[in-house]
Formats: sequence, C-alpha cells, structure tokens
Amino acid sequence: MVLIPAEMREYNAHKLMRITSYLLRKYLHMELTSTRKKANAITSNILNRIAVRGQRKVADALGINESQISRWKDSFIPKMGMLLAVLEWGVEDEELAELAKKVARMLTKEKAPKNGEFFEA
Repeated sequence: MVLIPAEMREYNAHKLMRITSYLLRKYLHMELTSTRKKANAITSNILNRIAVRGQRKVADALGINESQISRWKDSFIPKMGMLLAVLEWGVEDEELAELAKKVARMLTKEKAPKNGEFFEA
C-alpha cells in the first residue's frame, strides 16, 4: 500500500471533485440536448398529424375554434412536446414512416393501394 501525504490527498480529492463536476455537466448537457431533439421530433409529429387530418377537423373533434389550434402551434404544442420527451414518450420510426406515406399520398392525390397492388412508378 502506498502512503500519500495529507495535502496530496486533499489536492487529489479536489481535482477529482472538479473532474466529476465537469463530467456531470457534460452528461447533463448531452441529456438535455437529447431531450430537446426528442421534443422537436414529438412536436413535429404532432404538427404533421394535424396537417394530415386538417386543422379544422382537429378543432371540430376537440370542440374548439380552428384559431385555437393556430395559437397552440406556437406555444402549447412545443411545450407538450418537451413534456412528453421528458416523460420519455417516444416517437416511433414506423409511425413517422406511415405518416410520411400518408402525406405523400395526399400530395400526389393517389389512392392507397389495395392488397396485392402497388403504385406504378
């Protein structure tokens, strides 16, 4: 066993605390960045779903005025996106892929294929 002088132990303890503090700040920053990315993805998903269904239809289904949805887009929906990200509610890749297909169909105004049929290129 190696004996370390008291002042050296204090120095090493202080240095270890600084390193630990630095690493913790870095980790928390990475976590916050990750949470923000998730929040942005969730917010985007919600806004895309509103766009696919139509703002008026969503408002009618909620029993509110369409203008309320517009106001929510700027403030409420991003806050809910962050809340859902913090609660670790995820955005599934399959959901996004299906949503992208629906948007593409709407934009091209093609009918969805029936079983065994495919879109022509």
